[in-house]
Amino acid sequence: MSIQRSFLISMAALILAAGSSRASTVLYTDRSLFEAELIAPTTIDFNDQVTPPDLYTNYAPYPGGTVTLAGVTFTAKADAYLYAIDPAYDPGTYGLGDGVVLSWQYNVGADNELRIDLPADTLAVGFDFGRSLGASPTRFRFTLANLESYEMDSVNGASFIGFISDSPLQKLLIYIPEDGIGQLDRFVFTSQVNPGSAAVPEPASIALTACGLVSIGLYRRRLRSIA
Repeated sequence: MSIQRSFLISMAALILAAGSSRASTVLYTDRSLFEAELIAPTTIDFNDQVTPPDLYTNYAPYPGGTVTLAGVTFTAKADAYLYAIDPAYDPGTYGLGDGVVLSWQYNVGADNELRIDLPADTLAVGFDFGRSLGASPTRFRFTLANLESYEMDSVNGASFIGFISDSPLQKLLIYIPEDGIGQLDRFVFTSQVNPGSAAVPEPASIALTACGLVSIGLYRRRLRSIA
């Protein structure tokens, strides 16, 4: 095989590898843009989880409460507890602006983490999140089953985060420091998304592909000039 042919084959393989390298997860912070990519989503708003006059439902066992809704299991880490609460119970502390919320709270001295187990074929998940007890920013950390990790701040009120993946998400861990109570609302997920929603070439792959194409063009031009 000639050197020229070997070079061209090598460059073609490099381009194909770069083109097939895609971001496995796309992060959304705008709910409307996120939901526009979903097909047949399921939404959990937690509003049917509290019945007056109690306005508060604690999920046993404590610590480490758990509840399964629409095939999604929410579990508070050991030494923490999980509950649904109507903001009317304590309007100055609880609520993300849309009725009942799911809350998880540490037991003094413990990590404040919530585990979410999703249906096995889930490709997209998103939700409003926030914290109570204190007005300073709190950094939430979200870790997916593939160990990709993201961080976002929230200050007394709702923020949104969503993920669309090209492989099943299956599990999500949410961690906040122990100086606040984590809250979730309007939790949405689906196994169907618009084609290409998570198949976005990474910037490095785009640059590598462009360099490869330019290199091949210059090399072929040089061969023609020599001939």
